[in-house]
Amino acid sequence: MKASALPVYSKYKYPYHSLHPYLKRVYEAVGPRRIFWGTDLARLPCTYREALTMFTEEMPWLSAIDKSG
Repeated sequence: MKASALPVYSKYKYPYHSLHPYLKRVYEAVGPRRIFWGTDLARLPCTYREALTMFTEEMPWLSAIDKSG
């Protein structure tokens, strides 16, 4: 499952909390090893750092092991 350019689909600004419940549902359904994170930089309404920290700092339900790949 590819999770890419997700901030484009939020009407709110960083950290895009409106996306988090959907991401958690996907995470719970398929597991972290079957989700591929991507940015699609050309479309992002935020910085690359914000796109990255949305996953690494703003989703407390992701464990350190999940984040390590």
